[in-house]
Amino acid sequence: MNFDSLTIGEVTTLEDISGLPLAQIDEDKPLGRVLKALVYIMSNRSDHPLTLEEIDALPMEEANKIIEPLTEGDATRP
Repeated sequence: MNFDSLTIGEVTTLEDISGLPLAQIDEDKPLGRVLKALVYIMSNRSDHPLTLEEIDALPMEEANKIIEPLTEGDATRP
């Protein structure tokens, strides 16, 4: 995962939602709250941001599509 494209505010959001400091997040295996935070951050960069409740209802396949730019190293803003 390429966290370099995250803003300081997005890192704070990631830490707040996941309950973990960035240094403790396993970039290769984002699970649970970390995945929720990443989907939230990336959806906020889109034209159709999702609420945390909507993210909770997403199938993993859809969640992975949303965070795909982070895994490909191309997480620039649209």
